[in-house]
Amino acid sequence: MQILATGGVLAESTVREFQEHNVAVINKPANLTEDTLAGVIKDVDGYILGGSEKVTKRVIDTAEKLKVIVFWGTQPQTFFTSDATEEMKKRGIILETTGSSVNAVAEMTVFLIGAAIRDVPYLVSEVYRGQWNQMKGGEIKGKTLGIVGLGRIGQSVAKKLSSFELGEFLYYDVRRNEKAEQELGVKYADLPELFSRSDIVSLHSPLLPQTMGMIGRDQLNIMKPTAILVNTARPQLVDPDALYEALDSGKIAKAVFDGYYVEGADFSLEAAGKLTSLPMTKFWFTPHAAFNTREGDLEQSETAFNLMIQVLSEQSSAA
Repeated sequence: MQILATGGVLAESTVREFQEHNVAVINKPANLTEDTLAGVIKDVDGYILGGSEKVTKRVIDTAEKLKVIVFWGTQPQTFFTSDATEEMKKRGIILETTGSSVNAVAEMTVFLIGAAIRDVPYLVSEVYRGQWNQMKGGEIKGKTLGIVGLGRIGQSVAKKLSSFELGEFLYYDVRRNEKAEQELGVKYADLPELFSRSDIVSLHSPLLPQTMGMIGRDQLNIMKPTAILVNTARPQLVDPDALYEALDSGKIAKAVFDGYYVEGADFSLEAAGKLTSLPMTKFWFTPHAAFNTREGDLEQSETAFNLMIQVLSEQSSAA
């Protein structure tokens, strides 16, 4: 058997594990064109999508032996055309996801909250401009934190911030989690209550058709003028026009994202839109890097191995 892995995501130890299971690994870089991907995927049994390539129906049609695709991350929808997805369903090609490193994203969330409340990026930029600007910041202690999406990452953020002596933990999720309420001391609130009461709102919801743009004018307009919005989930959870208006008018103090509406090869300041015209004291973002740690890579690499071997073994047994 052989598999294709793109983006250079697999650890050397994982490649050796595949080889020990008589599975050869074809490593290819990220950003493969449709022609290149169609050429290299033709004879593989499995495919680890770790790059930013687009999977089309033509690619799936070419992959005559393909049984399983493991997506490196959490939300593969935008990497597959709709007709490719339909063809995969018809052929029974299984799609799995490695998920993100919970700890890596949770740690980054905590770092971004701290950096936002003290305006660290702005202070650094001022020093490198030759300005000694000791702008007064805030403290996390005593603040009310609102977590939108209390999954594994949201819960990990709550645990990590528990030592900061926050005043209150609020959370919203489509399902109430009474176990987490008892263990973490978080309190359930609907979205209006959470947004109106929180000093810091941290987003951890998945991007689904029903959550696209879920944070808009109605939510932003009821936030405190001193509130901070931190988003280490997907930018598309937040309406960018509504966010710009809220920040520009001072309805909320600032917003910090990991990732942006335009990413990767498509990113440029010209294409980024008006949010990037705001001062760094109001809005800044990191380049979708919260998941990207050496430790997280090893964790996801092992997950990819386990998922791939499990499916290929089951398919071989059934044949």
